[in-house]
Amino acid sequence: MTRVFHRRVFFLPIGFESHSSQKAIYSYAFSLIFVWVFFAFLLSPHSGLAEERSKRLRFGFGSCISKSDPEMFQSIVREDLDHFLILGDAIYYQNSDFKSVETMKAAFATRMKSNGLTAFLKTMPVSFIWDDHDFGPQDADSSFVFAKESEKIFRSHLPIPERPHGFTQGVHQELLLKDALFVLTDNRTFRENPDKKNPTLFGAKQLSWISDALSSKKGKIQFLVSGNQVTSSNPNYEHARQYSRDFEVLRHVLQAVEVPTVILSGDTHYAEILLWEAGGKWPILEVTSSPLSSEVAPKSKVVEENNRQGIFLGHHNYAVVTVRYLPSQVSLRAEIKDRTGKTRLSHAMVFKE
Repeated sequence: MTRVFHRRVFFLPIGFESHSSQKAIYSYAFSLIFVWVFFAFLLSPHSGLAEERSKRLRFGFGSCISKSDPEMFQSIVREDLDHFLILGDAIYYQNSDFKSVETMKAAFATRMKSNGLTAFLKTMPVSFIWDDHDFGPQDADSSFVFAKESEKIFRSHLPIPERPHGFTQGVHQELLLKDALFVLTDNRTFRENPDKKNPTLFGAKQLSWISDALSSKKGKIQFLVSGNQVTSSNPNYEHARQYSRDFEVLRHVLQAVEVPTVILSGDTHYAEILLWEAGGKWPILEVTSSPLSSEVAPKSKVVEENNRQGIFLGHHNYAVVTVRYLPSQVSLRAEIKDRTGKTRLSHAMVFKE
């Protein structure tokens, strides 16, 4: 949140001849100068406050918005975040919306307003990737007949940057924010039906792009951002392990990374924090936040995960991640919060060089 300090300008009357009046004026002027110098220092790049903020990144993320929840969005705004990420299902298409491209356009515009997203976009910088419900039908993949038109609609309503060099499709993107690299993936455009022999989730070209980005060492910490979970093994939801070829590529990349790497994911309609020992320099933390306002998953769809840290959260939620850059190390604290802003799950890590 930007703090704006208004500096008042005082005009001193001319012609005061009383010594006591002049003394009072001098004293008042000195007080004004002191206050001005104090705030100038406080706001300068050399102040402790500015230095603290420069050494800290605080962002949030979530997924799955099917209806408006003003209290949820207000709680997120109060967090004073540098950025927010929406990891898919920003709106929910209905089957009747797929009659034509025009009905899809109308549905997207209507739901953007009705679920509160249009207003939320005015409060802070927000980045998006998509999942099945804001791309097409349930569990849709690259065979969706309106796939290309869907991307045009998505881009026309949301702040999606240009595609990486060499791509003519996809909403995947890189974001570099305060020494942190975000690799935001597209899990729909290139996806193949999982029943196909040796299917792909990201497509060979995007998978190569992901590998290169995670190996680039552009940041002091990096985040692999996915609409689906990566390290989970829950059979009731889509996840990267169902695509063994892609998962093995990611495993090898994550084993070799020289920069601390954290996975952010959505989709599941419950929240959890997983810690995966991939065999690299650091364990891989995966933080899953879902849903922001959609229906919460029934407990019967949540399975035990050996690498789950603590319990899962079956309530509407969002995540806040705070990164601090210290000499020779980076610290991270991930929090899952309910719609009132109360922390319900958390996990902290320190990555030393």
